[in-house]
Amino acid sequence: MFKVVKEFKGSPDGCTVIEFKVGDKMSVEKHGQDLVNAALKEKWIVADKPQSPAKTPEQLKAEAVAKAQKKVDNLTKALEKAKTPESKAKVQQELDAANQALAALK
Repeated sequence: MFKVVKEFKGSPDGCTVIEFKVGDKMSVEKHGQDLVNAALKEKWIVADKPQSPAKTPEQLKAEAVAKAQKKVDNLTKALEKAKTPESKAKVQQELDAANQALAALK
């Protein structure tokens, strides 16, 4: 599917002229490959991206937990690599906060 972004007149069969308005939908099946190709070339249409389905609360929670876990993992690695006591203390503080945030999500 394609979405019209600039008004134009086109003919899928060479006889019938259709006036396409901004927001109209086009498809190869309905309007023909030649008309779609010409409209794409002239930038009168763009590919219409299908909307992704809404995420459930469970999916959103799982994503948040995964993101928080990744942050904890990265901070744990950073703590192991920290060289100075100051940097270790700073990373440890961030790690503690990340662990609290992760626990709150679970």
